[in-house]
Amino acid sequence: MRFSIPEVFRALADRNRLRILELLRRGPLPAGEIAAQFRMTQPAVSHHLGVLRRAGCLLAEKRGKQVYYSLNGCCLEQCCGELFVKIGLRKRREA
Repeated sequence: MRFSIPEVFRALADRNRLRILELLRRGPLPAGEIAAQFRMTQPAVSHHLGVLRRAGCLLAEKRGKQVYYSLNGCCLEQCCGELFVKIGLRKRREA
């Protein structure tokens, strides 16, 4: 899966979304547990989760009635790698 560098960095440009990523570094969490960590409405947290998921930063897995979110590390690694290539800090890997 290819990721859009601008879309990923737009998703990461929000402080609340960065806090969500920090919460998920310990492992998958259901949406309700993520929302409980914020002073905002459940729909607002769901919006932030959706932005991160559409950008490719999060994976979502339905378990029963709950949706568990986890980090998609390969997205973040790939986007940073592509950014480094674009700005000349690293050469593109040959396939």
